[in-house]
Amino acid sequence: MPLQSSLPAIASANQSLGADTAYWLADMARSRFLYMSAGFEALWGCPLAQLHQDPACYLHAIHPDDLARFGLGQATVSGRQQRQFRVRQPDGSFRLLGECTFTMISPFGGEPRLAGVVFELPACAADPAQDWLAGREHIVDELAELYQRSITNDDNLRQLFAHSAIAVVVLDAEGFVCEWNAEAERLLGWHDSATLGRPLSALIVPPQLQKRFHDWLFADSQQALAHTMRPLELPALHANGSRVPLELSGWQFVLSGLPYRGITLRDMTRQHVAEQVLYEHMERARKLFEFASIAMVVLDHTGTIIDWNIHCERIFGLRGEHAVGQPLLDVLQLGPDQLPSGLRLSDEGL
Repeated sequence: MPLQSSLPAIASANQSLGADTAYWLADMARSRFLYMSAGFEALWGCPLAQLHQDPACYLHAIHPDDLARFGLGQATVSGRQQRQFRVRQPDGSFRLLGECTFTMISPFGGEPRLAGVVFELPACAADPAQDWLAGREHIVDELAELYQRSITNDDNLRQLFAHSAIAVVVLDAEGFVCEWNAEAERLLGWHDSATLGRPLSALIVPPQLQKRFHDWLFADSQQALAHTMRPLELPALHANGSRVPLELSGWQFVLSGLPYRGITLRDMTRQHVAEQVLYEHMERARKLFEFASIAMVVLDHTGTIIDWNIHCERIFGLRGEHAVGQPLLDVLQLGPDQLPSGLRLSDEGL
């Protein structure tokens, strides 16, 4: 589900909304449901998870003779519309429903969205002369107001995410992608249309790391608001099949009672290259130190030996593992005034 900060207020504001009512928000073609209330499960007889995976199940369950009332494939009609239809239940029976839909326009110029509320109707409501919406207008009016407010809040948040210079992904409580900004698309190649409503784990996490990612994502799900999740590094899957080293950092937050997780994606490629270059330089320096033709010793700021090459072992007869950690003056059995020319011992060391 997307960020819909006002929708949870509907249920508390309308005590009349129960298991026989469902309210939803979708794109204009109903090919992607942005929000669906729990009443869907009772009215359609199938779990919400199925709608996540296959949005077409909303229409597929409708009696074929009633599909024409939805105007599928026709030009979008603005304003409110209402219709009756029958929905097939898992046992083969049909349930009579009434739906009122209305088009929602964002003040920020985003794509219009279709909102709706569905009521279960008694069999007598099948009489076309009876206005089944009578007595329910106040519910539709309040839903329309709250949906419009939700879209405004939603688009404000989207503006922040869309223009962020950091790759940001927002997940719902179950780990499904709600928001996927342009920087995340640039980094991983996935367009938001291919990510919304899908589990983040299925998009970017290699199979062998699924459990590790799941444990990280849900380890602190019971923590308080604004809880920050510890970073996680993994080789994420790019849309082209390659791997991108990422550091994932996250935080949990709640909007009007709905929990979400914000995930930042940091590309670690440059850091890994820099670490590799540094490692190679250190290895080269170590080889020069180990195989130098002269005795060399490395001291810390107190004059304590931290490295001792093979020529020191030959000259002083002391293996490196016995010399490291010892004060150089003790190993050489010298006093400060007996140091070779050019070396002086001070409070800061040699």
